[in-house]
Amino acid sequence: MLTVVLTILLASVAASKGNAPTQDPEQKKVEIPTDKRRGTRITLSLSEALALAATNNVDLKLSQLEEKIASEDYKAVDAIYEPEFFLDVSFQRRESPSLNTFQPSVTSKIYTVTAGFRSQVITGGTWQLAFSPAYLDQAVESTFQFPSKTFRGSAEISFTQPLLRAAWSDYADVDLKIAELQTQVNEDQTRQSHQDILRQVAQVYFDLVFFREDWRVKYQSLQLSRKQLENTDKKIELGQLAPRDRFIDAADVATREEQLIQAETAILDSEDGLKRLILSFDKLQRWELVVVPDLVLGEKDPEYDIPKWQDAIRMARGARPDLTGNRRRIEQAQLQLFRAERDLLPDLDLSASYSADAQRDQFSDFQQDVFNRDFPDISVTLSLIIPLGNAAARSTYRKAKFELERAKRSLRVLEIDVEQSVRQSIRALLTLQKTIASAQESVRLAKNNHETEIIKLRLGSSTQFDVQRTNSELADARSRLLRSRLDYRSSWATLQAQQGLLVDAERTTIPHTAGREPDQEGGKKD
Repeated sequence: MLTVVLTILLASVAASKGNAPTQDPEQKKVEIPTDKRRGTRITLSLSEALALAATNNVDLKLSQLEEKIASEDYKAVDAIYEPEFFLDVSFQRRESPSLNTFQPSVTSKIYTVTAGFRSQVITGGTWQLAFSPAYLDQAVESTFQFPSKTFRGSAEISFTQPLLRAAWSDYADVDLKIAELQTQVNEDQTRQSHQDILRQVAQVYFDLVFFREDWRVKYQSLQLSRKQLENTDKKIELGQLAPRDRFIDAADVATREEQLIQAETAILDSEDGLKRLILSFDKLQRWELVVVPDLVLGEKDPEYDIPKWQDAIRMARGARPDLTGNRRRIEQAQLQLFRAERDLLPDLDLSASYSADAQRDQFSDFQQDVFNRDFPDISVTLSLIIPLGNAAARSTYRKAKFELERAKRSLRVLEIDVEQSVRQSIRALLTLQKTIASAQESVRLAKNNHETEIIKLRLGSSTQFDVQRTNSELADARSRLLRSRLDYRSSWATLQAQQGLLVDAERTTIPHTAGREPDQEGGKKD
């Protein structure tokens, strides 16, 4: 007879429920206490959260500063070929004793000015154009006629070109090429930081959705426990149960209330984590914003076009900014090795100069002699320096070889890590697809088991402990289903980031709200 009654009751429950969605209607209607806080409330979609992070994230702004610093370093290196103007002004006063009639005592004052231009050229050489006039004012203690005032000096153009070490354009351009590559490396780092931050935003966003929905799961479980406690109290009043039977249900209610409090804390912590990623915190009050995700899970999950792992890895190799940055570091190391190899050579420099010298009593005559090149001087010098042992250069060369090998191995390590993470993400997506279906079935069975135990308890064939056990199993099954559904979405965002494909949506504009100015951080106000 008990079996027949139980079968009829279960059939009526199933008929009244029909094909119930994964999330109960009463679970959806409950307002979360954290949403009732004071402060401006903004409702964000995932695309809006990504757009806010791309604009406001403080870590991303820091990374962008590194990019600008590298750009300025490149400009500084590029400026080495700019000519410079130089000017030297000097004064000297000399006194010499009388040695004999032909070498009398002399007191002289010399005023010298040297001005000109100089610069480094692409071949590694340097040129200089200088004009050096000097004015001599002297007093000579002698009966002979010595000029008291004299103008002398020269106009000179010179050029020095290294022939071995530090020679020619391929060597001279090394620093410029390294600086250019470093600028590109910093750009790659900024792009990779962008990807990482957006991936974190997606992860935290889905975590926040989970903790909010999980609060409703725990709230519903608490309501079931409270209802069971009410039934127990009624049976105690009717004398069907002893007062001590209330302790089990009361302890279960207390446990559920504790879990609900912890769930509220998890919501607040996750919400702060999302604020940390999407807000600029130009004002301290930003922490008081109430952030509510607008994601509604519904009954169906998105169907992602999961690629084959080979295709995903090929995409990652071409699109991942960190892989591109490591390849540029290899190029930098190759340039450093090239320079170190050339520095093993001895110094062999060729210098040439042409100057016009003059010395006259009148400045006009001095100028005419100089600029008419009446007294030219030509000089050609070849200098050779061979370091004995050359230990420093050899050590630098060996170090450059090691640096190149380290850069290559670092790239390979990163490639292997990327390949592993892509394979794991694809495997996780495929696993979660199956896990969601299993979790949905677990929720359905856990709900039926719980309802069965309640009916059996009413009929006297079950215990309060069994009802509490099935209530816990139902809550756990619902939490696992929520976690799997949101992990499925989060894993897709992770896969996109691992392939270098995660981008932010266009930034949305906040509509004006009656009686309130639009918030500067973005999002929609309720």
